[in-house]
This record gives sequence, C-alpha cells and structure tokens, in this order.
Amino acid sequence: MLRIPKYRLPLLIGGAFLSLIGIGQAEPPRLSLPLDCTLGLDCLVQQYVDLDAGPGVADPACAARSYDGHKGTDFRVNAARIAREDVAVFAAAPGVVLGLRDGEPDRAPGAPSPPPDALDKACGNGVLIDHGAGWATQYCHLKRGSLRVRKGEQVARGQQLGAVGRSGATEFAHLHIGLSKDRQVVDPFTGASVGEGCGQSGASLWDFALAYREAALIDASFSARALNRRALARGEDRAERLSSRDPALVFWAQFAGLRAGDVIALTVIAPDGAVFAQAQKRLPRDQAEYLFFAGKKRRADPWPGGRYEGRAVLIRKGREILKITRPLSISR
Repeated sequence: MLRIPKYRLPLLIGGAFLSLIGIGQAEPPRLSLPLDCTLGLDCLVQQYVDLDAGPGVADPACAARSYDGHKGTDFRVNAARIAREDVAVFAAAPGVVLGLRDGEPDRAPGAPSPPPDALDKACGNGVLIDHGAGWATQYCHLKRGSLRVRKGEQVARGQQLGAVGRSGATEFAHLHIGLSKDRQVVDPFTGASVGEGCGQSGASLWDFALAYREAALIDASFSARALNRRALARGEDRAERLSSRDPALVFWAQFAGLRAGDVIALTVIAPDGAVFAQAQKRLPRDQAEYLFFAGKKRRADPWPGGRYEGRAVLIRKGREILKITRPLSISR
C-alpha cells in the first residue's frame, strides 16, 4: 500500500510553529478548487483526511482512502500533464500569508519518500494562509522556485501561489491542501474534526461540486512496449496512435482506492469489433493504487490498421463503480 509520512500542521518554518492571527472571519472558509485542472480528466482526489484519532484509518466515508495520520486532501495530477507544463496552485479562499518555504528539491518521478528523519520538511515547499478566527489552509509539495507570494501578503481567492511539484514527502506529483481550525485538522468534505469520527453528515466546505468517491481512475492509455513504472511516472508510455509495426500493443489503467475483492477487467477491441486482448484480476487485498494491463507482443505480421478501443471496468461487490474507454489509431 502506498504510504506517505505524516504531515505537521501548521507549516514548520524556521524551526518554529507559526501562530494563527484571526482577522474577523467567524464562519469556516468556503474552499475553491486549489489547482488548475479538471477533476476526472487530468486530476483526481487520491487521498482524504484520516478522521480516526487513533492508530486506525477512516476517511470521511469510514473507508480507507487515506492513511494513518493524513491531515489533508491530496489532489493528484496526471503525470503527462505535469511533464508537459506547470500546473498552477491557487489560494482556495482569501486570507493573509503567514509563512512559506521554498528551495526544497523536487523528487524524481517514482522516487521513494524521504526517510522518517526528514519529516520536519514533509510538506516540502509550501504556503500557510490565515483565513481569520483560527481558520487556516496549508499547501504542500509545491515546485521549487514556483512560489509567487510573500509572507504578510493579502491574497485573493484564486490567486496563484505557485505550481504543483514533488517536494517533500511525496511519491507522485500532487497538491496536499490541509484545512485547520485552531490548529485542529478539519475535513472539508464534512466539516468534521479529527476525533469526531467518520460518516458525518455535515455540509461540505467546498464551493463547487466535489463529492467523495470510493475509487478513482488515475490514468489510462495505450503503449507500444512493456510497461515501466518510472516511465509512467514521467508521463511516458501513453499513446493515442501507434504504428502497425510497433513491437507491442498494450492497454493499461491505473486506479486509486481499491479494496480487497475488487475486480479489474480490461478489454481491447480490434477495428473489426472482435476482442483483441483481455485480462481480469480480483485483488486479494486493499491497494492505495494499482496498475493493470492487457495486450500482446507482435510476432511477425503487422498489426491490422484502424481504430482500436481500450475498455477498463472496476467492479465492487458485483457492481460497476468505474468504467472508462480510450481510443487508439493504428496507421496501416
């Protein structure tokens, strides 16, 4: 299971915790999408707040899309998008910058998290914003050198703070945003604090439609070779067009939030409508993320030209909870 060390809130800067300064806002802030992406297309919520105050794990729905001590919401960005361009991080609500850190290196795609003795900088490059009356948001794992704000600056909702990176304790490019009230972690999906328990029916603090998802698709595409996890983490091994003489034809899908007993079914449909390749797997245990593929190596004859289609289905307790398709064109 993918695990990342615990975060420390508020942001640790210069060896001391920053104190929060109220500026007269009694109600909890309404939070906008804090990065420039389209949910379900090039980004997703990878992990939620852990609402279990003990050693167990409980996300807002009392499931395990979190890990012990996780203090925020992780918005993961598609690796191909990150490889192509910077992805802006925005202030989710207006406030004052209480502190920031820059200069921490970005980790190589697919590199393991730093050792436990580096946890004082688990957030990496980040920004801490005071929203008044003890409310604050923290933004972690920003790209080195991307920060655009200064300590003490008043920021507006949607103002750019920096760009998504891989600094600190992270194994993939994402933004960790944490919400707190008087230094107590708050789940923005329900408004519940850690220790109040999961399954709360409180109102969401997001100012846009963002519902809890029991599982999510990280990415899916085709490749002309056997898959390499580091290449995928760099945004490679993905194609919408291949040559008839490429050495392999592989369809892959990567999921987040899988549970023991889940079934992944992949199918590749040939231009004539026949099944070109298929694979199915039942997971023996929970998986924070899982990569699965189906395909063939080319023996001698070229691949038939035309339009192929990759289909991925995630089945939980006999019910389809995710279903996606991806096209592929092969030139003759």
